[in-house]
Amino acid sequence: MDNFLIITNEIKDDDFRVTRRLEELLRARDKSVERFEGQQISAKTDCAIVIGGDGTLLIAARLLVDKNIPILGVNLGTMGFLVEVRVDELADAVDHLVRDDYFIEERMLIRGELMKAGETVRTTFALNDLVVAKNSALSIIRYNVIVNGRLLYSYNADGMIVSTPTGSTGYSLSAGGPIVEPTAELFVLTPICAHSLGARSIVLSSQDRVEIELSKVRRNIRPQGTVVSDGISIGELFCGDRLVITKSPRKTKLIKLDQVSFLETMRRKMNV
Repeated sequence: MDNFLIITNEIKDDDFRVTRRLEELLRARDKSVERFEGQQISAKTDCAIVIGGDGTLLIAARLLVDKNIPILGVNLGTMGFLVEVRVDELADAVDHLVRDDYFIEERMLIRGELMKAGETVRTTFALNDLVVAKNSALSIIRYNVIVNGRLLYSYNADGMIVSTPTGSTGYSLSAGGPIVEPTAELFVLTPICAHSLGARSIVLSSQDRVEIELSKVRRNIRPQGTVVSDGISIGELFCGDRLVITKSPRKTKLIKLDQVSFLETMRRKMNV
């Protein structure tokens, strides 16, 4: 690798101390490096190094979705399932990169289409999850979950999470969903605070087409929801609107510097 792009969370590295240290390490090894400041990303970029937390890496993954550029994360956050390099490991990490001593782990992305009156008004991609959530704290919404054109279930709930395996340790886990090995390819559907004793997470094939539709709970009420893609709101849903979710043909490439298993990482970070 010779050409590097640094994407920095300016809140977590507010004085750019870690960013400057990384630049110095790369340039000392005669590598080209630039910071991302909203510019067009060069086709020559070999690697993007993300400085921040998992949220920063999710933003970078969306930014690079069409670029096929592998990503390495430097952890300035807390849990850090996606960003694996500690600040005190920077020099060692750079040595691994310049020696091409690493492996790449491909992660599934999901594609979401926000549909109104049968027309797609917004398309998004997510590495972690797509969420349909209610706007009002004082109401519930009825969600119809349709799989491959057939109604699977209707939930009265605060929301619905459709997670990738990567996202199974995020919001889905907090809502009671299962933990999934991150290189698997499947969907995890988890209702948020469902008003039903029988509501559970459902695991579906990545080849399925999942639609989440808002419907009326009571007459004369028009509930309203929000679609959230990897933590960022992308649009509103009204009765009859749908979020259509499919597996994306694109993938995110994460750089791994060691062979520590996902189960070992989970045990270390979650004390299980």
